[in-house]
Amino acid sequence: MLISVVIPAYNCIGSLENTVNSILLSGLTDYEILLIDDGSRDGTAELCGELQRRHTCVRCVHQENSGVSNARNRGILEARGAYILFFDADDSVDPGALSRCRDILLDGEPDMLIFSLSFDHYFRGTLYRRDTLTVPLSGMQPREEWMARLRTLYECNVLSPVWNKFIRRDLLVENRVRFPGGMIEMEDFWFSVRSMKFCRQIFFLPEAVYRYRQPEDGRNTFRRLCRIPSLSAYMEPFEQELTGLPGGTEIAGEIYRSFF
Repeated sequence: MLISVVIPAYNCIGSLENTVNSILLSGLTDYEILLIDDGSRDGTAELCGELQRRHTCVRCVHQENSGVSNARNRGILEARGAYILFFDADDSVDPGALSRCRDILLDGEPDMLIFSLSFDHYFRGTLYRRDTLTVPLSGMQPREEWMARLRTLYECNVLSPVWNKFIRRDLLVENRVRFPGGMIEMEDFWFSVRSMKFCRQIFFLPEAVYRYRQPEDGRNTFRRLCRIPSLSAYMEPFEQELTGLPGGTEIAGEIYRSFF
């Protein structure tokens, strides 16, 4: 199997089916959609089962509620594909949008494929703004090239999301790369940098193929930040991963300032 699309699903009954349907029409072949029901209480668990019965490429796993990082880690363990694409349960892709990514994975076999995406802003269910995050590199790039541009990648917000990357599953398994369960903010960034450190070559695709639905309630981020007891202690894992990388010290400083 080529691709496992891993979707953590927690109380998302209003959006999950639309997300799955968009992936079904995305142009992927030889793939599975892996739904990780994280102890939902709103009917999402039952919907996961229904989607599995309806579509042969959908598989669902149920677990007690333990957070999005642990749900993604469960997805890494359960995935059968050579590549993993993490997907949020309220996001989408346009019809046929992932066919180009599929071809790149088959032809070039990169350790990672990073593509552009859009941030879609909604108000009361209506799209009112779309901001595009564009990858500043193009094509297959060796380690020394993209590593030298690491700060540029950070400044363009390419490193922060996890759902703009296809990652080789064996790279994650063999190097024991997992999402840190104790992080409540920027765990995606930490996971991305950790994964990239084991990559020899990465393919960069400037085309925007993923539609990230920006949360309408911006207060959630503030609530998460209020749960961090010590910011200096929270920053230690970031500093450890960034130490020795080009521009790593500056990136760590900018992350620290972003919390204020």
